[in-house]
Amino acid sequence: VYRAQNFLNDNIIAIKLGPVTNTPSSMEHEHHILKQLEGGIGIPHALWFGRESSYHALALDLLGPSLYDLFLACNHKFSLQTVVNLGDQLVLYSLAYIHSHNYVHGDVKPHNILVDSSRQTAYIIDFGIVKRYWNTTTKSHILFHQGQHLTGTPTFASINNQSMPKQKKLDGATGMIFMTPKVRLAICSSTS
Repeated sequence: VYRAQNFLNDNIIAIKLGPVTNTPSSMEHEHHILKQLEGGIGIPHALWFGRESSYHALALDLLGPSLYDLFLACNHKFSLQTVVNLGDQLVLYSLAYIHSHNYVHGDVKPHNILVDSSRQTAYIIDFGIVKRYWNTTTKSHILFHQGQHLTGTPTFASINNQSMPKQKKLDGATGMIFMTPKVRLAICSSTS
């Protein structure tokens, strides 16, 4: 991901680049998903997608540091209020919004959560492996297919995702839960 300047309005933006291959681009998929989710709390704004030379390029609003980077900068300690605010926004608004559009993110982890420059809103990023979990025609979960591999990061993946890689709604929230013990442990050690 590169920092760039939008020549139309001089705003500083982020440009994500990936090589053009013969397979469908996860970046094109990400752009498509972001356009469908546009306007949701904690959903980045996709400005443009296209091909430049031998690269696919996705232009996005520039966001601040990741939750992982902030956790390191805070000596592995977030206040209880910070944890509650993050959980409230990410689970009740951002993930619920993604799920309301019949998608599962697939890789919720501290590295994929960025804050804006004011540090008031957390944004879920990296929508390249987002999958539909609900068939709107049959009104049922899309079934697991044999031979599929785990999607996302094993450390933050739900047990369901590790044993049956076709994810369900709760798997994103479970990823958030796997992040919390580390944060809770840091809070407890800082208050003892």
